[in-house]
Amino acid sequence: MKPELTVPAGTYGKLIWAVQYGADAVYFGLDFGSLRAFAGNFTLDEAANGLDYLHKKGKKGYVTLNIYPFSDEYDKLIDIAAKLADAGADGLIVSDIGLIFELKKAGIKIPIHISTQANTTSSQTVLAYRQLGATRVNLARELSLE
Repeated sequence: MKPELTVPAGTYGKLIWAVQYGADAVYFGLDFGSLRAFAGNFTLDEAANGLDYLHKKGKKGYVTLNIYPFSDEYDKLIDIAAKLADAGADGLIVSDIGLIFELKKAGIKIPIHISTQANTTSSQTVLAYRQLGATRVNLARELSLE
């Protein structure tokens, strides 16, 4: 498998720069649902435009929905995920196990990537997320390369 250079973008302008400087993929958050609170975030319209730009350039776009939601926030997250599916998001970066189940239950067909915020520090955790359907696990920053 070829490595993928994936970089963050807090604005549409930074997304464009990421592509111009060689990113294979870009990840970004939305104004609701992201723990990227101080990184800048996209509206749904900006996300759709960004994903369109990325795809035209042969790149991928991943969206963080990695908050730990309260019970009354799941419907809003599912609605957002459905709109991101329509916009062609290549993956959702998720932390909350409940959201993984709700996305499956709603029939959202976007690959699930597990956020570093989900305490991904062990092989046991990685394998458990795989069994739940995750296609990628972003490992915790605390881990060494070994």
